[in-house]
Amino acid sequence: MRKILGIAVIAGLCFSVINCSSGKSGAMTTSRSETRFDFGRSTQQAFLFNVITDALRRYTYDLHTTSTGNFIETEWRSGEPSAQEQEVQITEVRHRAMVTITSRRTLVDATLRLYYEVKHGDGEWLANDPSPEVVSQIKNIQNEVKRSLARVMQQEF
Repeated sequence: MRKILGIAVIAGLCFSVINCSSGKSGAMTTSRSETRFDFGRSTQQAFLFNVITDALRRYTYDLHTTSTGNFIETEWRSGEPSAQEQEVQITEVRHRAMVTITSRRTLVDATLRLYYEVKHGDGEWLANDPSPEVVSQIKNIQNEVKRSLARVMQQEF
């Protein structure tokens, strides 16, 4: 029975790595208030949590985490508006990310929600679609996480 359960877990992991590398799970969903990224799957919540926090720290994000290991939040990161944003009088931009790790039967999934805001002069911060540069950076982090997860899975086989 233990061997059958082990094979089922390994098959599920193989499916999720193949699905991740196919680009399907790397898809993002965007609304005016947030952009979501599938950030990986694992059989161990603590391992997935550590891989994601390590990757975010490599990109110098300041993190806040929960003791339960199911939530990661970054500080707001300010930046210069892109040329396209400057054309529409955006003077400041900022973004932050929130990662939620959720159990799904034998696997745990991580979803990153990206929040992007812009400011016009001295006005209020307004939710906006993220710039291509910020999306590219988050996708680079996402790919790093998935490579780390795939590397560990290859070592287990």
